[in-house]
Amino acid sequence: MRGRPDAAPRFRSILFERPEDAARTDHIDEPSFFADLNLDQLVAAVTVGREEYQLRPFFYVPLHDGEAVRYRHDILRDLEKEPVLAAVQAFAGQMRQMREQLVQAGKLHYRYQQERWFLDAVASYCAAVSTLPVSTCSRGDSVRSASTSPITPRPAASPRWYPLLACGTATSPR
Repeated sequence: MRGRPDAAPRFRSILFERPEDAARTDHIDEPSFFADLNLDQLVAAVTVGREEYQLRPFFYVPLHDGEAVRYRHDILRDLEKEPVLAAVQAFAGQMRQMREQLVQAGKLHYRYQQERWFLDAVASYCAAVSTLPVSTCSRGDSVRSASTSPITPRPAASPRWYPLLACGTATSPR
């Protein structure tokens, strides 16, 4: 990973090592040659059932240097390891649960019900980000890519929320 050699790698993206590369996915259309090579069908097959993630633009961004290609290959090699793949799939499931909780909160009419569902979503998010590094790195597998190495989650909240966020795995009946 680029940057200071003595610093621990900082997670930015599983797809892009440099943040400026990820920014190119905002407004990108399918390249004209995709249909000629049937890549449009391949992308459609890979993304079916995952429309909520808006993955298609990521397939349209070309990688222009060898380091970016190596980074992606390292990610794919990491995902070939069953414990890493299982951890990433569990993380995705927890994030899906969080989004469903936020949708439910938006449908409710009573303030305290909305807040309860929102707090459940916060708990789901905290559980997801706090267990991903543990589950990907605690099994003794060596992980090649910097993006799947231990992540130190930092809540985007004021310090008064830290005690609540620290117990993000606790649930209770609605």
